[in-house]
Amino acid sequence: MLPKTCQLLAENKAVRTVCYGDSISEVGRSPGWYGGATTAEGNWGHQFGRRMAAAHPRSRIDVVHFGVGGHNSYEGLGRLDWLGLLNPHLVLVEFGANDCGWHYLLPEETYLAQKTLAEWIRARHGADVVLVGCGGDNP
Repeated sequence: MLPKTCQLLAENKAVRTVCYGDSISEVGRSPGWYGGATTAEGNWGHQFGRRMAAAHPRSRIDVVHFGVGGHNSYEGLGRLDWLGLLNPHLVLVEFGANDCGWHYLLPEETYLAQKTLAEWIRARHGADVVLVGCGGDNP
């Protein structure tokens, strides 16, 4: 399912992971904000990186946060070109919470935006993609 990531891990190479999303993925952009965690190390992206590093100790796992608070899935499409500057191998797409209220989207719009994000990240940047669910009423 994640061919690039699996190949890099099998070869004990570095995996550059980008947490791409809204405020839950935002760490380091706004002073004192760690995506809802009390520290940067407590954020879900850092936790993911730690677990990956423990499971694959001979590979370096780099985690980069590329979140902007308040963005919905559609607004995430507007930052897609900037993602290439990060040279990702694995992109964890975390949008959806704002789609439910702050910048409301119909469920069909959320689906289309996230589907497009996944397809375009693979096509434009050659990275593996995982859509991370956030819960709420909007699928």
